[in-house]
Amino acid sequence: MKKFNRALTDLNHALDLAKNLGSHIGEAYTRNGRGLALGGLGNYEMALAEFESAIKLCPNNAWVYYNRGLTFERMGESNKALADFKVALVKNDPIFTNNKRKYAESKLKTLVGMKS
Repeated sequence: MKKFNRALTDLNHALDLAKNLGSHIGEAYTRNGRGLALGGLGNYEMALAEFESAIKLCPNNAWVYYNRGLTFERMGESNKALADFKVALVKNDPIFTNNKRKYAESKLKTLVGMKS
């Protein structure tokens, strides 16, 4: 919805709750969301740090690689975006919905076409 500041407020609260509950999965998913929101705000350094934290907590999460790929794409880092979309398509905890899978596959085709 591109309301990144509003999302960060909610995600900060969710992160506090996840930490208090000792939920590493909740923390990983929240950090993934924070990374996407921070990237949407153009705060790429913090966004990438959040994605790294999320990956350490839940390394097989397809969504974190997908979201980091979107962020790399915003940054103009098409090679890194391409690599992350490829990884996202093979990770499975949790896997994508069919719509997200198709979107990631279309991003791969677009980015590979740009390299040709």
